Amino acid sequence: MRLLSWNCQGLGNPWTGRSLRKIVREQDPTVCFLMETRLDKDGFQTLYGNLPYQNKIVVKHPDSGGGLAFLWKNSITLETFVEGPWLVVGDFNSFLHASEKKSKRPPQYSQVDAFRTALESCQLQDLGFKGYPFTWNNRRPGEANTKIRLDRAVANNDWIGKFQMSKVLHLSTHASDHLPILLQVQSFVPQRRERRFKFKEAWLLMEECEVTVKEAWNSGLVGEQGLASILKKIQVCGSDLMKWGLARMADEEVKLEVHYGGTFL
Repeated sequence: MRLLSWNCQGLGNPWTGRSLRKIVREQDPTVCFLMETRLDKDGFQTLYGNLPYQNKIVVKHPDSGGGLAFLWKNSITLETFVEGPWLVVGDFNSFLHASEKKSKRPPQYSQVDAFRTALESCQLQDLGFKGYPFTWNNRRPGEANTKIRLDRAVANNDWIGKFQMSKVLHLSTHASDHLPILLQVQSFVPQRRERRFKFKEAWLLMEECEVTVKEAWNSGLVGEQGLASILKKIQVCGSDLMKWGLARMADEEVKLEVHYGGTFL
């Protein structure tokens, strides 16, 4: 599952609309959370009703600013809960560390401490990110320019443990002063353990085994000397013997199948 969060600063702008459609087309998020849409329900439906989402919640701010839109596909089920794994994603309008702000003006540590305390009290941890380090830019020139990481995803330990392979990506766009962030939700998939090599004593009676070992041991190893050369030869022998053993096993299974089939013909 993929979740897109973007403070888009007004979806009535055709340029912003094109950027949103491009992101949806290329990233195919299952859920979209859009902030500062500046559209009511009818306006959003007129401009973006053709987006590939069967479900929508649009909230208009009382004045001309603000506004939220939450879109999701039928593959998602919404539930209200208070316990268990949970995640919060969006524009927090604050940052956690001094390195998350680039400006001539020093950071206000009281705001940083308040945000950190809020996350700790909710037992939420930052999920990190990949991409450009700042998600907001005031777009002012020279020394007046300020960049801050205001947008992020945070989750509790239960969520992190369940979706260990998840990633947060900072996407690129110039349509808003905020970058869209994409959360790729992925649970932990244990890797299949490689089969360990086991030498079978019965192979010593087979001439093919001896030939396989000699060819592997005498194979040219470029750049290897001394103990490193011996270890490499052992590794090559083991690999070649495993391939030979598997091939022989498959051959024996074919012979057994033919013999078994012939018995009943």
